[in-house]
Amino acid sequence: MASLTHTNGRGAIQFALGGAKRRTIRLGKIARKNAATIRAHVDHLVSSAETGAAVPQATAIWLGEIGDALHAKLAKVELVRPREAHVATELAAFVDDYIHRRTDLKPRTIANLKQCRRTLVAHFGAHRDLTTINRSEMRDWHRGLLKTLATATVAMHVKKARQLFAEALDQKLIDESPVKGIKVGSQSNDARQQYIPAADIEKVIAACPDSDWKLFFALSRYGGLRIPSEVRRLRWTDINWATSRMTVHASKTEHHQNRGIRVVPIFPELLPHLLEAFNSAEEGATHVITSRRTLSNPGTTGAKIVARAGLAAWPRLFQNLRASCETDLSANFPSHVTCAWIGNTEAVARKHYLMVTETHFEQATQRAAKCAAEGTGNDRKRPVAETQKPPETEGFCESQYPQGESNLLERRARETEQRSFGAPSAVVVPVRDVYPVMGYDCSSPKFSRNRSREHGVGFGVFQCLLQRSVAKEHPCRV
Repeated sequence: MASLTHTNGRGAIQFALGGAKRRTIRLGKIARKNAATIRAHVDHLVSSAETGAAVPQATAIWLGEIGDALHAKLAKVELVRPREAHVATELAAFVDDYIHRRTDLKPRTIANLKQCRRTLVAHFGAHRDLTTINRSEMRDWHRGLLKTLATATVAMHVKKARQLFAEALDQKLIDESPVKGIKVGSQSNDARQQYIPAADIEKVIAACPDSDWKLFFALSRYGGLRIPSEVRRLRWTDINWATSRMTVHASKTEHHQNRGIRVVPIFPELLPHLLEAFNSAEEGATHVITSRRTLSNPGTTGAKIVARAGLAAWPRLFQNLRASCETDLSANFPSHVTCAWIGNTEAVARKHYLMVTETHFEQATQRAAKCAAEGTGNDRKRPVAETQKPPETEGFCESQYPQGESNLLERRARETEQRSFGAPSAVVVPVRDVYPVMGYDCSSPKFSRNRSREHGVGFGVFQCLLQRSVAKEHPCRV
């Protein structure tokens, strides 16, 4: 068993291992309580070394948490193995290796990861040890991005940083992700959403230099295809002229259950542009887009074509065309149908695609004008008889029901009394005199419920009869 000595604030632990000479662990200046905790763990380590038993879980956790200096002292007396020298994991090298290994990612995802790498390296440095980055520093990085980038872009960077540090966590390079606790924020930006009318697209199509560019705009606005990935893969064999349908292959969603394949109608607005491209295509052409298939970023040239048509280029050039197409379709078809044609989910459509257009406002104002003309609007005046409060009369439940003949239960009670028991002037025994004599409590709800079942009338009607008899001394037989 290990012994502890604590003199002048300095501690030392002595123990004998396997009958050999006693060994000493000098702790230096330390509180007696902390020294006692170390001595208890040393006892467990000595026992484990002598018996070959496993180290208790609490001691194993303690060994992982202590500093390198104390751990080196334990290793010197052969209670534990020496720790391996720490090899710094450089931030830039780690991210580059991760991107290189992720061969399953799409090009756009790879581009987003590289953008996140640039922001991390610009803030922390390429040679910064990944394991030394803490939460406070990551919050500084996040605040710096918010000063220069849009909220949606910052949200993308935070998501990618979470992905990178989650990989470091899986490799056990860090114990906790420094990105934890940083809110991602919304990736939708309503300020960059804009509905593009079909008339404007026709002007743009007329200004296009060739059939490929015409199809870029037509397929995006009238067919809802992604530009350039889905248009680039579209073949003439994917177009069924007999059924007016086309099969679209989406590389973005090919890992989904449907393998990214969806069938889209050839809408009347799209048909003339497809026919024109088909008639002008070369003999033996397989792809709908020919000369522009290798175009990786059509947005720059597309914006110039929009300006040539006399229009101001809108943000997110082709994304807003797709969103405008789905907005138009949602006005005529159920949401699950439009999402199947566009290739997204209803939640994504509501958040990033569907927009309020001028047509919606026009329909609302026309409906309001029609209601006002017919006198059915909100400002229609009600008849005086409906708005005036009926006169106060005697009856039951005054706080819950209107009084007089407008009370349904009152009217039913009068009808029941006339139908079952004759005219009110008939000489019968009052209810309030009969039932108490028979041992019933007239004020009990259970009494009224049971009596109403016996006489075949509703509970409310029977209560009305009972209270009228009590309040007015009116004889009624039940």
